[in-house]
Amino acid sequence: GHKPTFDIVASDGLPVPPFVAGVDLAVAGPLARSAEDLDTTLRLLVGPGRLNHAARVDLPEVRRPLREYRVALWPNDAIAPVQREIADRCQSLGDRLAALGVKVSDTARPAFSAEHAASVYRRLLSAATNSASTLAHRDWLQLDEERTRLRLTWREFFREWDIVLCPIAACVA
Repeated sequence: GHKPTFDIVASDGLPVPPFVAGVDLAVAGPLARSAEDLDTTLRLLVGPGRLNHAARVDLPEVRRPLREYRVALWPNDAIAPVQREIADRCQSLGDRLAALGVKVSDTARPAFSAEHAASVYRRLLSAATNSASTLAHRDWLQLDEERTRLRLTWREFFREWDIVLCPIAACVA
């Protein structure tokens, strides 16, 4: 599966939930059998929604040799711990990539604390999904500003690193 950058795949056409304005805190992305199929499917899905026709996304066509990639390895984190089996599998893949000549770092992280990012996300999620938890519009705007700053920090991080290799789930199925 591929979780694309927020808003490069229009969510206003998703069948569930049927919101014209799109869905906050969610992205739409492809599932496929291979990386090549993911690439093809993402190229078909990428595009503006009904309200942002001016948006344009150019996905890179350049294929680089594996050893030219820069990978930030993040197998576990205190703020979102995962089962040892999953963290070990992630670490093993990072070690294998390093053995193949890929630049792999287990200390490269974006310039914000995971605790802060998790707090911003949890508060936005609670306001979006829990009818008992509401936010004043001013508070939501402040959280949205914080989220935007986090997104810009990720963008800066990806100027130096191509991939973050991390678990997609905290426990095995």
